[in-house]
Amino acid sequence: MEKQENYGRHDSVHTTEQISDYTKIPTKYIEVDGISYAYRSLGKPSDVPIVCLQHFIGTLDNWDPLIMNDLAAEREVITIKRSFVT
Repeated sequence: MEKQENYGRHDSVHTTEQISDYTKIPTKYIEVDGISYAYRSLGKPSDVPIVCLQHFIGTLDNWDPLIMNDLAAEREVITIKRSFVT
């Protein structure tokens, strides 16, 4: 699992190539205060991204790719899932 010490904006803001298809977005991981989170980010980097949280038993694959792709056409979209594996 990739651990990041920086609690600021994630690395997708600093990349020049953005993936615009939710089905092709790699899952990344971050750990904050001992809690692990899985996330995916796509779309245009923006000052205020759209952040989508997943419910207790859902996964990042539950998001409809067509909706995510449409939302990401104009803004950055970040989907987050807390990992309950400790």
